[in-house]
Amino acid sequence: MTDFEKAPYYVGLDISITGTGVVVLDKQLKIAVAECVKTKPQDDWYGRVNNIVSRVFSYIPAPVVCSVFVEDYAFAAKGQVFNIAELSGIIKFRLWSDAYPFLRIPPTSLKKFTTATGTAPKELMMKEVYKRYGVDFNDNNVADAYALARMGYAITQQANVPAYQKDAIKNVWKNNKITETTWASRTEWARV
Repeated sequence: MTDFEKAPYYVGLDISITGTGVVVLDKQLKIAVAECVKTKPQDDWYGRVNNIVSRVFSYIPAPVVCSVFVEDYAFAAKGQVFNIAELSGIIKFRLWSDAYPFLRIPPTSLKKFTTATGTAPKELMMKEVYKRYGVDFNDNNVADAYALARMGYAITQQANVPAYQKDAIKNVWKNNKITETTWASRTEWARV
């Protein structure tokens, strides 16, 4: 069993410059943290980034006791894509440099895992999180972060899941270039 499979906390991060969703689940899948870190567009860019990064890492347990699952870039997205990419890169670099084990989850894989289709709008994601897990969120960023943490649990615990969720998980492995060899080493996995 790898350190990932023993991790007592599963962290989901839905990164956005206006509202970053952070969810931390314990080994029993109970919510330890469910927050949306919000910033105001009129605030200084670097101040906003510092606020988000500081608050996100204040919620995440130490690297030796958690696995982190970050929604990856939405390549067809519109809007503040460069700002989100910069923020996401900073958070991923910090995860990497602090030796947090983490995986990038493609948005289509997260949507397929949660809704059975890879093209679900955010409102459907919130509805499906409620239907599947009985958890109701008022913020779609937090709902996505929760879904990321649940998917992370299924990945690391190799949970028995329906075929469409297995397909979504296979895509995550492919996206992160994970093989049986890299899966066995927590250090290698965190740095893929």
